[in-house]
Amino acid sequence: MSHVDEREDGAVATLTIHREEKLNVLNSALLAELAASVRELEQRPLERRPRALILTGAGQRAFAAGADVAELTTLSVA
Repeated sequence: MSHVDEREDGAVATLTIHREEKLNVLNSALLAELAASVRELEQRPLERRPRALILTGAGQRAFAAGADVAELTTLSVA
């Protein structure tokens, strides 16, 4: 659902959301995956951490269309 690419010198990482068929809507699984990717980058030794992170969405139609409304209807208020 997401993928991290890094520039050769490691200074910039690009995190791409890959849910083109759903206009890159954000569901709980994708948010957890994004958080895990960022945590992995943060836990690297300082000299191996990217100095910048670019968050982008795959496809031509939308960066991210927002929350996954279909998933929201299955959640409780709590």
